[in-house]
Order: sequence, then C-alpha cells, then structure tokens
Amino acid sequence: MSKDDIESKLKEIKELQQMRDEIDQNITELEEQIKADMQQQNIDEIKTNLFTVRWKAITSNRFDSKSFKAENEKLYMLYLKPSVTRRFSIA
Repeated sequence: MSKDDIESKLKEIKELQQMRDEIDQNITELEEQIKADMQQQNIDEIKTNLFTVRWKAITSNRFDSKSFKAENEKLYMLYLKPSVTRRFSIA
C-alpha cells in the first residue's frame, strides 16, 4: 500500500471519527433530556409502545486497588502480572 493510499485511508478515518463524535454528542444530549424529564417527574422507569427506559441507582462493590496498594504494597506487587498491548494512534 502506498503512502498516498494510507493517507487517504487515514483522512477517511478522521472524518468518520468526527462523525462518530458528533453522533455520540447528539445521543448524550437526548439521553440527558430524557433523564432530566424522568428526574423532574421523580420516576425511574418509562414505558412507551416500543421501549422501556430505566434510570435507576445501582449499588455495586468495587475493589479499591489504590488503597490496597498503599496499605499492602508488597502483597500488591506479588499479584501484578505484565500485560502487553498494541496501541493504534493517528496524530
């Protein structure tokens, strides 16, 4: 593949990423409008003809690895395992 082909593909990727960002922003705005309406009505579920929307508080327990590391650094280090990934970036 030539550099011109790569550059063309990279330009297309950048355009598509910009479109995705705009779509994501639109989705977020619509979701926020629905959430605001639900909060105003003090409800956590809406049923329509086609959809059921739920916006509920959910409690979950998470492991606080930062605190664990601060308090038990030697033990923390025993359970670390290296992970290798490859990152694709366009600058």
